[in-house]
Amino acid sequence: MAEKSLRDIEVSFINEHFDGVSFENDCCSVFFDGNDEELEAILRKFLAINSTSFVTVENHSKDKKKKRFTQAALVGENASEIRRSTRFYLKIPLSCAHQRHPVGAASTIGQYVDSHVVKKIYDLVEQNISNVTEVKRWLDHFVENELFRDVPKTQLPRKTNRRYYPSRQDLRNHIGRAISAFKYCDDDQESLARKIEEWKAKDPTSNFFYRMTDETTERNNDRKRRPGEKTFLFVHQESWQRRLLK
Repeated sequence: MAEKSLRDIEVSFINEHFDGVSFENDCCSVFFDGNDEELEAILRKFLAINSTSFVTVENHSKDKKKKRFTQAALVGENASEIRRSTRFYLKIPLSCAHQRHPVGAASTIGQYVDSHVVKKIYDLVEQNISNVTEVKRWLDHFVENELFRDVPKTQLPRKTNRRYYPSRQDLRNHIGRAISAFKYCDDDQESLARKIEEWKAKDPTSNFFYRMTDETTERNNDRKRRPGEKTFLFVHQESWQRRLLK
């Protein structure tokens, strides 16, 4: 049995996951009924095949009379009986449309790291996991068992795909940014809260009490605060101070 070509795999995937499929030269026009999270998950799986780019087609325009009718129907007496749905229209170029630049493994070398992978790096750093080798091990597991858990092993992104498998230098860069983001927080109160967690870990014998200021209190400059609004309070008590109070 002959092995399927890349184009055949793409066409098969598109027919399985989209409706209204029509081909024009090397591009495919489709539509998808559902929410944006479902669409993103499907596109991510397709992207893993050959890193094809997507161009969203604008929704079909309606004339002013139809728009006014639709708006009136949505606010009328029978508005609750109207069933609403979201439809996405897309135009997907197949791999054969990319004749002047590489596709597949060669095209994945210079890609930006996927936003889900970046978020996972930040989550790991927040858990004090910042060793490059350890982060890479966690990311490999995340990509294969969470991000693409429903994808057959043969259709997983290639290891050369830096979108999902960042290089060690990519990891160092993102780990450094994550550490800086957690270390230098724009919100002073949030920054102090993180510092208190560090102090608790270093000295479990000390007591800490921290109450953040309400936004309303901050706006009212505290002097005009209303009943029930919280003011800033920070208390630190070490073990030797507790002994003196006994």
